[in-house]
Amino acid sequence: MSKISIYIASVLCGLFLIMGCSNKPKNSTVSTAVESKEIVWVSFAEAIEQSKKVPKPIFIDVYTDWCGWCKRMDVTTFKDQSVVDYMNKNYYCIKFDAEGGESITFPNEKTYTKSGRSHELAVELLDGRMSYPSVVYLDKAFTKIQAVPGYREADELIMISKYFGEDHYKTTDWEKFKEQYVSNGY
Repeated sequence: MSKISIYIASVLCGLFLIMGCSNKPKNSTVSTAVESKEIVWVSFAEAIEQSKKVPKPIFIDVYTDWCGWCKRMDVTTFKDQSVVDYMNKNYYCIKFDAEGGESITFPNEKTYTKSGRSHELAVELLDGRMSYPSVVYLDKAFTKIQAVPGYREADELIMISKYFGEDHYKTTDWEKFKEQYVSNGY
């Protein structure tokens, strides 16, 4: 083999390695999201659009800019790699400023806007109980399952998210699920 042939073979091998030789599908949102080091937050419109292709439940982090516990949850719970992996794999995640001014059209085709201090959609999602942080779980059809107020550590958030996201809430009450969850060492 000549030096030129060896050089060309080396360059081609290098390009092959740089371009990627894995079996991962190119441009796969799901693969990228699952492997991310952060939760992939999407807008309401993006969640609706992505759900048309791959239905998943919806997780909404309802926060305000002035909420200290919201900020703490952002830098602790939402940075925990087990939370990141679970949420990206199983939910479309939305960050929603409860006092923001953005108009949002929801799947029911109703448009929500800011009304007074709070956004109309936040008031509806939280049943008028404006407590921050709160997380809201919606099913794949964008129907509200439950709003859960308060700061949550990573392990607790994953347990709650499994309860709603894996439809355990349909067959098992919360206390029984929590007992089984702990005893089975999830």
